[in-house]
Amino acid sequence: MLQKNLRKVKEEIKKKLPYLITLSYGLSIRYVYADGKSDPLASLKKLGTLVVSLVVVYGIVQAALGVAEAGRGMGNHDSSQMSSGLWRMGGGILMSAVGAVLAYLGLQ
Repeated sequence: MLQKNLRKVKEEIKKKLPYLITLSYGLSIRYVYADGKSDPLASLKKLGTLVVSLVVVYGIVQAALGVAEAGRGMGNHDSSQMSSGLWRMGGGILMSAVGAVLAYLGLQ
């Protein structure tokens, strides 16, 4: 009987443990050093720069793969593969120009 009650208590603790941890963290006192000179949005700007850089790199890779696909289409005289490669290359060029467009619009 005691073991059954102990098992029930353990199961209830396992079910409620994530909530208890979240609650204890939320109620705990956290100190944050705030300097008036630092920009609070600097980390978000760095994250945005990282995302734009990744999109540009992915665009360059897609443009290169589009050139290769269009070249294979020309070699095989396959117009659908060639047009697919040209579309891919165009999309890659547009993606690689995202950083410049955002900078021109003043959004980056």
